[in-house]
Amino acid sequence: MKPEFNSRRYFGITRSKGKMYELGLPEESHIAVPDGVEPAALFPLSIGTLVDASATLNDADDVQGGLADELRDDIDFAASFFDAYLGSRFDTEVSREVTLLASASYFLGQRPGSSLVLARRLQADEADALEQLLVWALQADWRGPPNLAAHWMIGLLYELSFHMIGHFNDGAPIEPIVGLLRELRRQTYASGTSRAVVLAEVASAVVKLRLAGSAWTLLPGFSGLGGAAWADAIRRPGFPKELWPSQKLLGKAGLFAGKSGVVQMPTSAGKTRSVEIILRSAFLADRSRVAVLVAPFRALCHEIATSLRHAFKDEDVKVNELSDALQLDFVDQLAELFGQATPATRHLMVLTPEKLLYVLRQEPTLVPHIGMVVYDEGHQFDTGPRGITYELLLTEIKALLSPSAQTVLISAVIKNANAVGTWLIGTEPNVVDGTGLLSTARSVAFATWSERLGQLLFFENGSYVRPDYFVPRSIESQELQLRGRERNPRVFPAKGDDAWKDVSLYLGIRLAPNGAVAIFCGRKDTASGLAARAVDVYERGFNLPVPAVASDANEIQRLRRLAAQHFGENSMVAKAAELGVFVHHGTTPQGLRLSIEHAMQCELIKLVICTSTLAQGVNLPIDELPVHRAGAVTAVHRRAGGRCLRAHQQRGQEAQPVRLHPDADVGLLGRRPY
Repeated sequence: MKPEFNSRRYFGITRSKGKMYELGLPEESHIAVPDGVEPAALFPLSIGTLVDASATLNDADDVQGGLADELRDDIDFAASFFDAYLGSRFDTEVSREVTLLASASYFLGQRPGSSLVLARRLQADEADALEQLLVWALQADWRGPPNLAAHWMIGLLYELSFHMIGHFNDGAPIEPIVGLLRELRRQTYASGTSRAVVLAEVASAVVKLRLAGSAWTLLPGFSGLGGAAWADAIRRPGFPKELWPSQKLLGKAGLFAGKSGVVQMPTSAGKTRSVEIILRSAFLADRSRVAVLVAPFRALCHEIATSLRHAFKDEDVKVNELSDALQLDFVDQLAELFGQATPATRHLMVLTPEKLLYVLRQEPTLVPHIGMVVYDEGHQFDTGPRGITYELLLTEIKALLSPSAQTVLISAVIKNANAVGTWLIGTEPNVVDGTGLLSTARSVAFATWSERLGQLLFFENGSYVRPDYFVPRSIESQELQLRGRERNPRVFPAKGDDAWKDVSLYLGIRLAPNGAVAIFCGRKDTASGLAARAVDVYERGFNLPVPAVASDANEIQRLRRLAAQHFGENSMVAKAAELGVFVHHGTTPQGLRLSIEHAMQCELIKLVICTSTLAQGVNLPIDELPVHRAGAVTAVHRRAGGRCLRAHQQRGQEAQPVRLHPDADVGLLGRRPY
């Protein structure tokens, strides 16, 4: 069952309709569905694809590799259609069933983040035990069994759920679960309805994939340690009970067993959690009492240290975040490590490369204790002066460390991973290539504005030759009030040389009510200029709601006061803050910058204008990312977009599908935007 031309056309219409709702366009401006086109006609194809994929997994002896590439492409299309149909509001009466189908399709297509976001919206049909079991399996809430309705297989379903709880909470054997899944399918095919067959088939596939990724099953083999060594860690509330595809890849490459390597994966593929597992395996195997994590930016060090403190809370691990000042301010923190004796407590140091080099030169007695070094953000080697400095510092650090220390370089996708690995590790660089591993779906859009109303051209398949669908009437100028002796009309957004700035700001304001938005700029003065433009257009009567309306009023006032204390009551920064528009870049005062990040992470504010601090590793939980002067989607844009995929982590959810909105040069399509 493969989608052909008409199927993709119906999908484009469905997705476009949903995007128009997302942009807040009035319904009279929506595209009209052509006569004879019924998007719901795609349901048989999409449901059939989901059942085919489920049956393939259920019939396979080994599902570690997931679906074959061709079938994965088909299930990705089905998941995208279900998701698009939800957004299009064509039929809200079936939203629960469609959400269930979308979540299951994303999970089978190895998009666990998108799947979990949708699953956590679900309330199963109170009268359908099989649906309740499937929802429970997708939500992966192993604290207790599902509350099942009366069913002729109620005993089997409860027995299955209790065995699953026993496995994911305490590592109980999986063999009884596998046998019960076979019996569930056999009885359903023999006596169940067609709906029951679909639900049983999909539920069995979901459970089988979860077992294949179980941390209880995989980590002992990947690390060479027994299950008992990992038991306390896996039982911790925040530790993953299942490994994502990226983490399985690292395990197969031997990184959990002490091998050095270069890890290159897209942002949001699960590298941060992978680092925690690498560190834990080193401590559990007693390969190292001291581990070092190096990050090229102070803000990133702070974020990583905060995350690791939470991960190792109440354990015998000290997480030390050292300042970046080149002075002896670390002596008290690391006093236990200076000397010949092996430290009794495990230590985890998080610091910049400059600070690490300084520490090693001042206290060479520390070197024998360091058994593991993780270098984060390796792709920064290609980012100008800072990248060159990072590379030179690592060269000096490498010469000082013990050759036996495990070395791991974490990077987004780079072109010369083998060369970097050979330089840093040796003749066997052990490159772990996770290109294409994303936990969530995302799309890229280019804005064009050649007529009175602009439109967005969306690309979801990774090829920028032809758009998958478009959203017309998404950019419309509004006339602004004149001041003093001004006579020429003023509009926003305005066409002309700076149209790309106005369009980015316009899209950001328009999208803010739907979720957090970041506008990515290449320069600090551009970011500040956009905030000033926002202040100007609202003072001239621009009539879209200010982002502050969708934000927390108390937090807006607190941030406005803080900005006023830094810059003055009548400053542009303070006025923009009152509108709910915030600027985040390298020279933003540290206190204000951290406050903005915290407010974004807690979903208290909705619009931030930022520079490359976003792409350099500072994670802001954003849903939408307008980009200035995108031209082509570069590696920096992809990394910045990857940050968006973490949009729902602070809600206890995984990342939401992200929409990246570059707003200029559409040379890839052979046409001018304005």
